[in-house]
Amino acid sequence: MLLLPTLLSCFPLLAQSPALLDNAKPAVVLFEILDRHGELLREANGCIVTPEGLVLTTYDAIRGGYSAAVHVSGHQSPSLLGVVGLDESHNLAVLKLSDPSLLPSALMGNAATVRAGQEVYAIHTRSTLDDAVVPSRVVEPSGTPSGEEFEVQPLQGTLASGDPLFDGSGHIVAVIGSAASGRVWHAVPASLAKPWFERGVQRSLREVTDAQTQESRLVTTTVMVPAHQVRTLTIPISPSLTGGDLELDFAAAGGLTSFIRMRLRVGSHLVYDSHRAAHGSFHMVVTEAVPLTLEWNNRGSLLLSRRVTTSLVVRQVH
Repeated sequence: MLLLPTLLSCFPLLAQSPALLDNAKPAVVLFEILDRHGELLREANGCIVTPEGLVLTTYDAIRGGYSAAVHVSGHQSPSLLGVVGLDESHNLAVLKLSDPSLLPSALMGNAATVRAGQEVYAIHTRSTLDDAVVPSRVVEPSGTPSGEEFEVQPLQGTLASGDPLFDGSGHIVAVIGSAASGRVWHAVPASLAKPWFERGVQRSLREVTDAQTQESRLVTTTVMVPAHQVRTLTIPISPSLTGGDLELDFAAAGGLTSFIRMRLRVGSHLVYDSHRAAHGSFHMVVTEAVPLTLEWNNRGSLLLSRRVTTSLVVRQVH
C-alpha cells in the first residue's frame, strides 16, 4: 500500500515532460551493482549512447562493484562486458553491454548550449518503480565550473548519481554526478566521454574495483587452542577504517571433526558466532572505531587441540 502513492506521484512528472523524451526512455539502463560477496550494493542508472552498446554513467554509480545485473526496459537483459573508460576526477564511466544490435540508444546533445534557468529532464528508475522523469532547473554554479559542467536542481522528485539528463529535444547532455549542496547536483557533460567511444573494453568491473581498493590486514595468524580452552585477541580499530568492509575467514584442523567455535565481538556486542564448525566466513561494514575481539573456543573438545588459521581484513574502495 505504501508503494501506491509513490507510483501515483510519478504521473504528474511524466505529464510535464516533453513528448520527445519518449524516444530517449528505452535507452535508459538500470544496473544492480553487486559487491564482492554477490550482495546488492546499490541500484543505479545509465544511458546507452551508441549503437555499439556503450553506456554512460558515473564512477559513483559503479564504485565498489564486482559485477552487475543489467536491465533494459522491453529487452532481454544484456550482460555487462566491462569498463571502456573511467575518469574519477570528472566522476564519469563508460561501460559496454553485450548484444548491442538489439538495444536502443539515445542521441547525444551539447552541454555547451545549456544555460542557467533552462529546464532539463533526468530519468530516474529503480526496480520497485516505473521510470520517473524528473524535471530540473539549471542553476548558477556554486563554484567555478570546469569546461561544460553545470549544476541542476530538481523541481520535484528524486535524483541520484548516474541518472541521465536530457534536453527538451530528448538528447542526452549529461549525467547526474555528485550532490553539490542541498538539493543541487553536479551534472557531468556527456561529451567528456566521446574520446572513449572508439575504444574496446579495457577492464572488468572487478578489476576496476580491485585497483581502487585498499586492504588493511588486521590479523593473519594460526592459533593453537588446547582442548577445552578459549583464546581471545583484541584488535583496536582506527577511525580511518570506518566505512570499510570487514571480512573474517577461518579454517580449523585437528581432532576428529576439526570443529571450533569462532566468535567476533564489536565492543561488547556479539556480531558473529560460527557455533561448531571447521571453517567459516563473515563480513560487515565497519561503522565505528570500536575494538574488536576474536574468540577461538575449543570447549567442545575434551581431549584434542585445534589449529586455527584466521584472517581479518578491512577493504576500502577509494
